[in-house]
Amino acid sequence: MAARLTKPLVVPEYGNGLIKLYTPDPVSGAPAVNPAYTVDMQAVLDTLFPGQGRLARPNCCKLRGADLFVALSSENAQAVLKLPGYLVDPAAARAQAFVFTLDGSDYVGLAFDAAGHLYTAEGSYDDNAIVRYGGADAPYPGAGAAAGNTYAAGSKVTLGNAGATAYFADLAFDAAGNLWVTDYRNHRLVAFDAAGLAGAGGYHVLPDIPGPLGVANTDPALAAPASHLFAEPEGLDFDGFAADAGLWVANNNDGNGAGGVQTALTTLVRITKPLRDAVLATAGGTSLPAAQLQPNVNCFIYQVPNGAAGRPQFGGLQVDKAARRLYVNEQVGGGGRAYDLATVTATPANPAGSLLPITSTNPGNGGLALLELGAFVADGAADQGLEPDATGAVAWESPAISLTQANGGPLAVLPAPEDVRGGQACYLYVEVRNCGATPTAGIETLELRWAKASAGLGWPKPWDGSVFDAPPHQASPMGGVVATAVPILPIPAFGSVVVGPVAWTSVPDPALYTVQDGHFCLLARIVTQGLGAAGMSFPEGGDLLANTLNNARIAWRNIHVRDQAGQMMKSAGVIAANFGASAMKARLAFTVIDERGQAVRSPAGRLWIDAAGEFRAALARSSLGPALRPEGPVALPDIAVGITGLPIPPGGNVTLAADYAPAVAGESYALRISQFAATAAGERLVGGQTFVNGIVAGFPVAPPAPAGGEGRMPRWLWWLLAALILLVLWSLIRR
Repeated sequence: MAARLTKPLVVPEYGNGLIKLYTPDPVSGAPAVNPAYTVDMQAVLDTLFPGQGRLARPNCCKLRGADLFVALSSENAQAVLKLPGYLVDPAAARAQAFVFTLDGSDYVGLAFDAAGHLYTAEGSYDDNAIVRYGGADAPYPGAGAAAGNTYAAGSKVTLGNAGATAYFADLAFDAAGNLWVTDYRNHRLVAFDAAGLAGAGGYHVLPDIPGPLGVANTDPALAAPASHLFAEPEGLDFDGFAADAGLWVANNNDGNGAGGVQTALTTLVRITKPLRDAVLATAGGTSLPAAQLQPNVNCFIYQVPNGAAGRPQFGGLQVDKAARRLYVNEQVGGGGRAYDLATVTATPANPAGSLLPITSTNPGNGGLALLELGAFVADGAADQGLEPDATGAVAWESPAISLTQANGGPLAVLPAPEDVRGGQACYLYVEVRNCGATPTAGIETLELRWAKASAGLGWPKPWDGSVFDAPPHQASPMGGVVATAVPILPIPAFGSVVVGPVAWTSVPDPALYTVQDGHFCLLARIVTQGLGAAGMSFPEGGDLLANTLNNARIAWRNIHVRDQAGQMMKSAGVIAANFGASAMKARLAFTVIDERGQAVRSPAGRLWIDAAGEFRAALARSSLGPALRPEGPVALPDIAVGITGLPIPPGGNVTLAADYAPAVAGESYALRISQFAATAAGERLVGGQTFVNGIVAGFPVAPPAPAGGEGRMPRWLWWLLAALILLVLWSLIRR
């Protein structure tokens, strides 16, 4: 099976003069061209320079916000072009394309610093330099004459060639603002520090180190030592935004650089922060001594197998930092490769699983542009946007979704959530964060859905409104859409915005459902304007829990809805559901959470279970069967073990009431129910529900104001009233 794609990917076709945008299929993750975003660069050039016969040879793409920058490298059309607003309106971007610079004669890599200055590798073939465009007062490249030279010689700074005739290929900035560049010609990695970026020539070199060098591969067929660290290195990118992120380098390995350096297998190289620090610590203009490089300690070499077309030659490289997945274009096969960073050490000798079915033609030095979609909605307090979310297994308690009865207007901070009244309007707020080091493009929107809570919720049912309750409540939908295409404003680097208020015009009335406990769920999904669900790192299937934890752009939260009188049932109405196509043997695990928000290992209270009709018959076939009586609740023998072997038919559910009686009457608690499905490989968590009774840390929910708008009496006023009553009684007794 070919490799999947996790994010939209912009790919230049050097030989065909085209730019294409690939998006992942929502089910399989297979790359698919989105025709609306295809750019015929030859047609653009012919429009800008009519009758001149210039040839379009796109070598590198880079995105800055919604704008697309393209480096052309042909004998008569060496330029950097800007397509403004490409991600928002690609047709308008093609029509508004203009030449950003014509100063060079061969443009290769592109990169932007945090301030928005554009850096290029430009010059002639096999002899170029690093150049920065834009002044301090206007760093981001703006519009200019369509076919003119927007940034002439006076508005650029040449940083030079790092002391040698060089052919720089790709560029990337680290978290501290140092610029790292690959030098194809000299088989080296160059870092321009702050002084170097100021034009003072402060550069440092990590040179090629000849072998034999130990590699990190575990497959014996790929584990032979490498003969070089670098062999015509081209693409590079960091695997994260933190200071300790790894720097990945792709070797082209075609033997055309100085000395004809080649290795037996093409390699990816990961440079660690300690090694980068050692490079930066060298005197300006010098190279790191070979003795300081330690394979499998401060650098790691990963050999990749050959394909049917022969030794692969890697060009541009991009890392999906959230999904931890590396993409590189490969010029021999004219396609791409993809590697999961967590398993790249175990790369198999058969390359089939790494082949990415895209079209990518030679040379593509700077290559691909991955659409870094940094916007995410947190599953829990520790969620930082990495995919999959490994901070916890509970996905239905997102703190980033809030519901309020009244319209509080636009807010900068997420409001405290409230229990709301059924059958009335209320308002949703969602905190959307940015895990990226650059502002989001502002092209994403929010989709909000609701469902009647159950432990085994699927996707897209019941969120699509196609499932209804059982008679006599068959007119009550079990889910539906609250709002779609809610705009998300651009989010600053590592910042957040609060989306809302979003009106939910009629909250479901608990009285109209078989389970009237007022327990419902909300789902927030980020979608990309014009690209639909593209941007989900993992294809969405019927397993809602997997969808939510795998994709940072999905969040799920249980909510409480009170009846018209403001009351809520004390018992938890647990719905164990099976939205799959085969029968399920489920286990329901119960966790009691105390008022401090801590799970109680051995709860002192008792948990009573009750069910009726066909649901009681299903319980009779579970581990609870021996304890059941013909009717009435039964105490669960072991709260931690819960109920095992509960049969649920395809598309069916088992509804039961769970009533926890704490050892101390009136004690606040939350009851978390997790549903597991038995599989041949063991148990699989499929979802859950959480009920809150009282004030519990981590579950800040306030009840709604009573009908009519009058406020709820504060607790201190109750105490004051009680004290006054006692004082009056004491006075009467003394008389």
